[in-house]
Amino acid sequence: MGPVLPTFVCVDSQSMAQVRSALVKKKGLLLKGVVKKSTTQVFINHCILPRLLFSPEDALFCAKFAALLHDVGTPGFSSIQYYDKVAREVSALLNCVTRSEATNLGVFLLETLTLLTRWRSSSRIYDKEVGAGMQWQHRSDGVVTLHVLAMSVRARVCG
Repeated sequence: MGPVLPTFVCVDSQSMAQVRSALVKKKGLLLKGVVKKSTTQVFINHCILPRLLFSPEDALFCAKFAALLHDVGTPGFSSIQYYDKVAREVSALLNCVTRSEATNLGVFLLETLTLLTRWRSSSRIYDKEVGAGMQWQHRSDGVVTLHVLAMSVRARVCG
């Protein structure tokens, strides 16, 4: 029975690598056609919320998938706006869901906050994982606006 688990883990890792590779190749098409201003809200409403309440495994998938979109630099996906909306809106769902859904939401928030806490734990980690992959947006006057929001989200969500 011992060799089964390592084989399973190896196959699972290969599958994950294939999915990640396919995602990297098609990342430009993922959010194509979504109005830029509403991308984050559309993503949360249509991709995250319906699935995260379904089961603990789905909740974990949602948190990891959003982190993966950030990690691969998906065009049009603003990590800062996403995590800001999660902190403000998704956590408010706890007051209007069933016990089972609340458990699933807890799994999602735990995974999400674990990532944000990691980013908060070290400026080196933050600069490496967030600064390098962030979808920075500029106002018409050229000022980077999301960096200030990023610091605000870090402080609000992670204490």
